[in-house]
Amino acid sequence: MSAQLLHLGEHETLHIVRDTIDELEVEGTWTPGGSPPPAHYHPSQDEEFEVRTGTLTAVIDGNERTLGPGDTLRIPRNTPHKMYNAGTETATAVWRTRPGLRTAQWFATVDRLSEGGTKRPSGPAMAKAVTSYGDVFRLAVVPVPLRPLVALGLRAMALAAR
Repeated sequence: MSAQLLHLGEHETLHIVRDTIDELEVEGTWTPGGSPPPAHYHPSQDEEFEVRTGTLTAVIDGNERTLGPGDTLRIPRNTPHKMYNAGTETATAVWRTRPGLRTAQWFATVDRLSEGGTKRPSGPAMAKAVTSYGDVFRLAVVPVPLRPLVALGLRAMALAAR
């Protein structure tokens, strides 16, 4: 899946540099005007971002940081986070996920559901995707004790997408 350009939304694109079971490396681009994605975490993976240009806002376990050129951010597995461009110029970063597992397939699914970043995926279709890729992506939008209820709700919505 290398050399592939994927859209995670209208303002975020990824160029896959390397995709192995051990590591996924992408070059990410965030254009201005994006909104924060939902808080999420990766149950079995660590992430690392190296900002090249512009600024990125990261919220890690509820703590907000602004990252600029040369800054590196490591996000351990199971840590709720979200990252976006709140600035006025395009931001770029090298983004590594270790191990890579099925993360590239997850990104390709989001790209397909958003029709290359041109539309917002339907709730049932996105619920089905989140449920299908729970090994690499989980929502962290509620307190930990309530997350099993969110997972159950997503599975119910996913049934509507079949």
